[in-house]
Amino acid sequence: MIQLDIKLEMGGPYDMPRYRGEQKYGWDLSPNILRVSSIKGDKMKAKELEKKAWQEFEKLVKTEFGNDALRTLFDSEKHGKDWDLLMQAQHASVKTSLLDWSPNVYAPLYFATEESKVTDIENADEQFWIFMVPFENIRSHNEFPVKDTFYDQDPQTLKEGCMINVSIYLDDLTKRKYETRMFRQKGRFYISGNDQWDIAMNKQPAIAPLLFRFKVPANFKSIIRKELKERGIDRPYLFGPENPDHQALMDDINKRIFGV
Repeated sequence: MIQLDIKLEMGGPYDMPRYRGEQKYGWDLSPNILRVSSIKGDKMKAKELEKKAWQEFEKLVKTEFGNDALRTLFDSEKHGKDWDLLMQAQHASVKTSLLDWSPNVYAPLYFATEESKVTDIENADEQFWIFMVPFENIRSHNEFPVKDTFYDQDPQTLKEGCMINVSIYLDDLTKRKYETRMFRQKGRFYISGNDQWDIAMNKQPAIAPLLFRFKVPANFKSIIRKELKERGIDRPYLFGPENPDHQALMDDINKRIFGV
């Protein structure tokens, strides 16, 4: 990574690094909705089911936890509610077209090395990605210098892919479970444009040259986990209190809507 940093500093106009960790080396950079076999190749069906899923997520959270459990700060924006429900649903493990990234290495390193009950994954080398995101591909809200806010664009009809920088509202944050996860994991999200959403990021011609993949040997996992824990980075911190019954509700959304 140090060698890469030197190379990039000397070689080109790269901007904002974003990081992602995955438990098995060789996986493509694909959002979890692409892993639903019943909708592969059917873009319209995928987007319809995705919207239905985040709407079901909203109903479920309000019913189970109350209205205060959801992030609503940007509901007055043109597409604010849709984006925020989509991002919260992603952090609740509902299937979406978003792919998680972070500006900080710690959470991605944890996800790359997290202990797995699946032997094939636990004994495998992991992969750690760096995405050098051009500044013009980053979308935020109320930033300087002013660019178009992503809340003005419909996530269902997005023409160009972009990296979403999420603004976090800290007041009463712990009441909003899935926004708390975004905050602790320093969550950022990449979403591909509609003409590319069904292609893995590392196979998109415009994106692939900006991606750098590192292999984390399996025998280093326990060492990295130990060092991360010493820094306070573990599952309880990154996810907050977890209830198996609550996760079962999210699993039910995926089963009812996506059949998985």
